[in-house]
Amino acid sequence: PGSASGTPGTAVTAGTVLSAGLTYTIRATIAADSFYNSTYVDSTWTISKAAQSAVSVNSASSIGYGPAYTATAAGGNGGGAIVWALGSGSTATGAAINSSTGVVTYTGTGTVHFNAYRAGDTNYNASANTGDFQLTVTKGTQSAVTITSSTTTIFGSAYTATASGGSGTGVLVWALGSGSTAHGAAINASTGVVTFTGTGTVVFTVYRAADANYNQSATTGQFTLTVNKASQPVVTINSGSNITFGGSYTATATGGAGTGSLVWALGSGSTASGAAINASTGVITYTGAGTVVL
Repeated sequence: PGSASGTPGTAVTAGTVLSAGLTYTIRATIAADSFYNSTYVDSTWTISKAAQSAVSVNSASSIGYGPAYTATAAGGNGGGAIVWALGSGSTATGAAINSSTGVVTYTGTGTVHFNAYRAGDTNYNASANTGDFQLTVTKGTQSAVTITSSTTTIFGSAYTATASGGSGTGVLVWALGSGSTAHGAAINASTGVVTFTGTGTVVFTVYRAADANYNQSATTGQFTLTVNKASQPVVTINSGSNITFGGSYTATATGGAGTGSLVWALGSGSTASGAAINASTGVITYTGAGTVVL
């Protein structure tokens, strides 16, 4: 055995792993025998750093806009870190890559070109740089859209459908579904304003349109709006409040909101004998003076 310079006192024997960057003196000794004295020879060895094997990028070559993406690579021989850099020709706006983590960021669709190498360490030089790797950023999938407006309204009231969700900047697009029972049911495709000319149900759907970075969202399931009867405003009797015995009298009234007919009835406390009122025409009859309450 001999001794190695740079590591004083360390024996160099068969199988010893030598470190790169150091110079070792190896002495080979032949022991004396019956005919010869012992002898030795010294040899100086300088251990150079080795070349690393190729590094290959092995992460996916495409991604939909939105999710996080971290580039990965394999290869090289040492313990040096993978070092990332943008290549040339990226078309995705805001394309960037973190040199130490490989996290790729972008603000638009297109391509991101990047490369990598493994840094040198004690025993290996830095690896060769990979060729430029192309990541294609396609339009992303939007999250679900949900209709958030009320499920009921009353006849005569304005109603505008609302929704939330989706991921892009595309507008909401509305459409009637199937099975509406309200007469004249319709919905404005861009504003979501619902119209109808009768009570019943209005069935509609919505989706968020595509934009530069996202495909069109999925269409929601059918949403049912129930249009209930409305309360009519007060009816007011506007006919005269007195009449001379023997004259004819037909009660009249205004108000209400629908097309239903006026329905008349006697109230309580009439004093005129024979007081009566026709329920449909409002004609009042009596056989004596006094009051008719209606």
